[in-house]
Amino acid sequence: WFARYTAYQKECGHTDPTKATRWAKWISPRIGAKTMASVTRDQVEDIRDALDAAVRAGEITGKTAMNVWSALTSAFKAATASKRRDLRVIAVNPCVGVEPPGDRNTRKARRKPFVYPKEAAAVFACGEIPREWREVHAVAAYTYLRPGELRVLTWGDVDLGAGLINVT
Repeated sequence: WFARYTAYQKECGHTDPTKATRWAKWISPRIGAKTMASVTRDQVEDIRDALDAAVRAGEITGKTAMNVWSALTSAFKAATASKRRDLRVIAVNPCVGVEPPGDRNTRKARRKPFVYPKEAAAVFACGEIPREWREVHAVAAYTYLRPGELRVLTWGDVDLGAGLINVT
């Protein structure tokens, strides 16, 4: 079933090469060669518990655990309600109602960089920093655009009259 599902995902343009690896490492060893229809809620909870234990042990991050969980729940969702009828092999999704991995002991807030207004003003006013770089930092600070969005921003995307920037 998983091979058919993976082929269908590729047809739809979903090309995450790590999904099969996650499945092989975290999901398949716990459900074995069982059919999708024979997987129970307890086995789904066992996978979730193994992911929580791996996060606590520092083997994986909480984000990796959630990626594995997503691979599992997406597959069972497809096994229940896929557009392709040959993938629909179960009537009841054993993942429904099962809490995802992560609890107070496993969730870590990811620190994100934050520039304080006073720091931004110092960068904008610093004559030692080339003017072009100060302008880029100012545009980034005032528009909240991400680096990839800034990289492709052109004057055609900016409407000064309306005070709008079109980000696509």
